Amino acid sequence: MQTGPFFDLSSPNQIDYNQKTARRHVIAKDSQNNFFIFSIFTPDSFISGPTLNQIPEFFLKPEIQQIANFTQILTLDGGSASVFYSPNNSLHETTFIGSLLCWK
Repeated sequence: MQTGPFFDLSSPNQIDYNQKTARRHVIAKDSQNNFFIFSIFTPDSFISGPTLNQIPEFFLKPEIQQIANFTQILTLDGGSASVFYSPNNSLHETTFIGSLLCWK
């Protein structure tokens, strides 16, 4: 599995990543060691989303902090070649995916 940057929300990241906007898929860990999967994209386009530098800002929003106290974020590489499926929602790839990770 290929991943993108790792963010520890307790220590500010000093790396300036590229400013490309894209849909992002991440695994987030909270202070209770629970794991969450997020697909982050803009409301008007499921293939566009934040820059990598904006991911920590997303998890500091009050409406996201109401979900849990997130401490660590791991971005999953793939963007438009990623797919998300749950019993209630799905987000399909826009380019061919080479592998599929199933989490239950």
